[in-house]
Amino acid sequence: DESHTVMHYLALSNGFGVFDRDNEHRWEMAGYLNWANAVLGDILLNPGAPQVAPLIQAADQQAGFAVDAFRRWDFLTAATAARQAYTLVASAAKQLGAATPTLDAARRALPEAIVPRIVCTIRNPFN
Repeated sequence: DESHTVMHYLALSNGFGVFDRDNEHRWEMAGYLNWANAVLGDILLNPGAPQVAPLIQAADQQAGFAVDAFRRWDFLTAATAARQAYTLVASAAKQLGAATPTLDAARRALPEAIVPRIVCTIRNPFN
């Protein structure tokens, strides 16, 4: 008797499953780290950047935790740490009163952006 659990990423149900949560957290982690890097670039252009060095160091540590968790496939922890990194960097920017044009641009939708539509066709021996 083989009693073990097999995890499937196939559509075995219509529910929001493990794959969906993992995928959501992967994208969330990437988004927060991208935003943190955008804000950090703007902070480093500010002459007062050394004043917020402890916040930047703490954010960098959280970003490292996020990457480590991601490599372990612990996507929820990765997203949580990435969000913390972004929160710390955003707090540093606020404390400095630093403008964040890079982040503002990253948050803005591209005008007239065309989202590609990818269609997958079923292949069989007759086509």
